[in-house]
Amino acid sequence: MAVSPIIMAVAVVVLSVLFLLWRKADVSLDPDEPPIALAKIPFIGHILGLMRYQIEYFEKLCQNNHPIFTLKILSSRIYVVRSPALVSLIFREAKTLSFDVFTTQFLKHALDGPQHVIDVFENTTYLPELHVQMYGALAPGPDLTDSNLRVLNVLSRYLVPQKTNLYALLREAYTIAMGESFYGPNNPVPELVDEIWNFEESLGLMMIGLSPRHLAPTAYHAQKILAQKFKTYYDASLEIHGNALIRGRARVARDHNLDNEVLGIFEMAICFAPVTNVVPSVFWLLSFIYTDAALLADLREELASVFGKEGRGGVIDVERLKKCRLLVSTFQEMQRVKQHGNAVRFVTADMRLDGYLLKEGSIVQIPSAVLHTDVAVWGKDAKSFDARRFLGVDEKAARQKGFMPFGGGKHLCPGRYLAFVETLGFVAAFVMGFEMDGAQRVGSRLQKLGFGARKPERDLDVVISRRKGFEEVRWGFVSGGKEGGVG
Repeated sequence: MAVSPIIMAVAVVVLSVLFLLWRKADVSLDPDEPPIALAKIPFIGHILGLMRYQIEYFEKLCQNNHPIFTLKILSSRIYVVRSPALVSLIFREAKTLSFDVFTTQFLKHALDGPQHVIDVFENTTYLPELHVQMYGALAPGPDLTDSNLRVLNVLSRYLVPQKTNLYALLREAYTIAMGESFYGPNNPVPELVDEIWNFEESLGLMMIGLSPRHLAPTAYHAQKILAQKFKTYYDASLEIHGNALIRGRARVARDHNLDNEVLGIFEMAICFAPVTNVVPSVFWLLSFIYTDAALLADLREELASVFGKEGRGGVIDVERLKKCRLLVSTFQEMQRVKQHGNAVRFVTADMRLDGYLLKEGSIVQIPSAVLHTDVAVWGKDAKSFDARRFLGVDEKAARQKGFMPFGGGKHLCPGRYLAFVETLGFVAAFVMGFEMDGAQRVGSRLQKLGFGARKPERDLDVVISRRKGFEEVRWGFVSGGKEGGVG
């Protein structure tokens, strides 16, 4: 059937107008703003791209050569930054390029926080006080030593021969250890393991703010269950057995007249953040190490030299972990190739960033996957794992290359010291004392919005057995002159 000339003419006009609108989509941009990245499909292309590729959509867009560029999504602006030099400048602008607004949005959308609590976040000194308390509790010192020993005490129980699924084992071990380390022995975390991980799985959908009850029902109900369990925990005043972080958070909340029901609502943020990054990190570390016989042998030689007789007897002094240069380099390289969350900031006022104009109300996205795998910075093998890459590279030099596994600036991850110890302490004991059959290097799942460390596409069936010469060793840890963690 022939197409009417009138219909054809109208179609041509409409398509022409849409094309012109698409090409002119940057007319509202100031000439000094970062250049725009046009979507292949007008108007909705970026939305479709984010829905399909999640965080990896930013990686695809960064294949252009611009150090910073703009996404226009309807009336919103997103500035995507791929230059290490610009990232360094961003982390210095904590007031104008703020993370606090996302804390409030997390409370509102992901935790379903009530309005009076949101008002406390936005209109009081609660958040600055909480920031000081959290960073103090997790900074090097007696409080951190206490938390280190608490978590290692539980992890040591899992250092036994077994046939298991590696990721599932680590998920259970680290979630239970987090619960006991943070909240004390009588905590509800052991019965909430699935809820914590179900919440993280749908965090991106929760943050959209469009009826999470219907958009992400499993995560929504997980949050409600956990909040009620922790209200009961606080009603019984069990936080007196918690670590300095939990006791201090409760004290700050009560200073602002926030009750136990509100404290229960808050706890999902504390429960999921420490474990959903460290579990895949340990999985990747063990996978990399046990599929490389030379690396495994070199690490065992290094660990034997650092820990000496104590190590042969099953005692790991975590204060010596930093002396294990190859182990630390292996850890950092794993972070480089697998810690690929986006750092985000909100532009609170118009500002200049190295000459570029950033407009108030816009969002800044920093895709660490791009920074961590840039061939121009890391070399032709940037996407490959090289356990020795960080040997001789100091922290400042790594940052200048855009290495940011724990974020940066004012909001540098407060748990980074704990993560270092709980990861490398467990891995050091595992490598020294155990063989593992079934290790493989598997691919990664799609990196969802809201994820930090990449998740493996599948679990590994492994057999863990005691290493010759370590058959009778019971593993334990010391830290800061204190003993703990005998399994």
